[in-house]
Amino acid sequence: MLGAAALVLTVEPPTRPTGPQSVRGPRVLRVQPHRVRRLELAGGTRRLVAVRAAGGWTLDGQPADAGMAEALDALVQTLATLRALDAFRPGDRAALGLNPPAATLAVSTGTRERRLALGAPNAAGNALYVARAGHPRVFLVGTGMLSAIDRVFYQQDLAAKTPR
Repeated sequence: MLGAAALVLTVEPPTRPTGPQSVRGPRVLRVQPHRVRRLELAGGTRRLVAVRAAGGWTLDGQPADAGMAEALDALVQTLATLRALDAFRPGDRAALGLNPPAATLAVSTGTRERRLALGAPNAAGNALYVARAGHPRVFLVGTGMLSAIDRVFYQQDLAAKTPR
């Protein structure tokens, strides 16, 4: 009896993952963050192409400032760890805002490029539909990805306002 009581007191229950760690769905992009060499974002009238070299990120041939470099690194990390809340094969991609997409995102490594089409938000507004080029399924992902993209565009706007 004393042995069982000692075990109950010393053994800790497993911790429950929260936040992004709690999502166990399929990976949207199978990429390692340190392998990403190029990002291309396009949405509406906005467009950005960032290239990572040994010295850091560059935009339009100019080195990225510290704020932009951090925003790009955060976006790469978000994309590399992005897991879908759900994945399914829809009959009509246009109904999900994917044909045509609201925005596109391309992630390139030294050996391949993955393109994502970003669609409409779901009915609750807490996730959006994303399709990977050449993949039959559509993914439902959290809107945290949009925050990472918005941060990059915010840094781009900030750099445009700041004289060099």
